[in-house]
Amino acid sequence: MSALQRVAWVTGAGRGIGEISARMLAAAGYKVAVSARTAKDIEGVADSIVKSGGVAVAVACDVTLPASVVAAADRIRAALGPVGVLVNNAGAAESHKFVGHDDELWRRMLDANLNSVYFVTKSVVADMVARELGPDYYGCFNRCASGGQIYRRLYCQQTWRAGADACAGGGAGGA
Repeated sequence: MSALQRVAWVTGAGRGIGEISARMLAAAGYKVAVSARTAKDIEGVADSIVKSGGVAVAVACDVTLPASVVAAADRIRAALGPVGVLVNNAGAAESHKFVGHDDELWRRMLDANLNSVYFVTKSVVADMVARELGPDYYGCFNRCASGGQIYRRLYCQQTWRAGADACAGGGAGGA
C-alpha cells in the first residue's frame, strides 16, 4: 500500500509537536487530518501542507468531548478514508500542589491527557483492526509530556524517535 493511501490523524496539531508530526507525515506521503480546538491554527497548518504538495484537512475537535471526537472521526473518514496512524498529541499541562488542589483542575487534566486518548483511539481503532493491514500500516502514538517537564525530556525524545521511525515505515506497535 502506498503512503498516499495511508491516512494519519494528528490531534493538537495547531503548533509544536503536533504541527511537526503532521508535517513529517505529510512529507512522507500520508494524507493528514490535523485537529485542535482552535480552527484558525489547524487551518494554517493544513493549508501549508497542501501548498507544499501534500493532502491535508483541518478538523476542529475538542478531544475531551466524545461527541466532538466521533464527529471529527466521521469527517476525516469521509474526506480522506479510514485512519491508519493516530498521533494523540492533544493535551494540557496545568498543575498545582497536592494540598489545596482543585478537583476541577484534576478533572480537566484527566479529560485532556487521559480520557481524550481513549475517546480518540476508540473512534478509529475499529477501522484499523478491520482492515487487517498489520502493524506496518497502523499505529497509535501518544503525547507523553509537555516541554516544561524537563525531567522527562529524554523519555519524550526516545518515544518521539520511535514514533517517527514507525511513521517512516519502520513499523509501529499495533492498535
